[in-house]
Amino acid sequence: MLILLFGVTIIVAPGIAGAQQKTFGEELTEIFQEVWPYKAFLAIPKINEIAPRLIIPIDSFGKVQEGARCAEVDDLDLLRELNPKAILPREHLYRLSCKSLLTAISKIEDLPVPRTGFKDDSNLVLKFYFGTGKVQVLTY
Repeated sequence: MLILLFGVTIIVAPGIAGAQQKTFGEELTEIFQEVWPYKAFLAIPKINEIAPRLIIPIDSFGKVQEGARCAEVDDLDLLRELNPKAILPREHLYRLSCKSLLTAISKIEDLPVPRTGFKDDSNLVLKFYFGTGKVQVLTY
């Protein structure tokens, strides 16, 4: 009887432990949803069509460093130095969403460290889906 109970514990326990583990993206989604007012944007037409990328400098311990920026807005600003007529479709939505993301990241001090860890002074690139409130990890 004891052997049967021990065998069932070994078979069932890994399944339970695996179900409780979250991916790095899911952890970040939970953290950002506490400080990111993505639901306030749902009334904006076509907000589902943009997914801005935020580049966040971090140290090896997951501490957020100064200098977070939005990729699309920064790329457009750099491109406009060469071509003043450059456009970004829905630019005003990207700029508005960028402001909200930068405000949200300013309220977060530390990010969880993934299993593989962070390299010293690396950039975490996240993609934000304003329609669902989900955060996708692109690189770290």
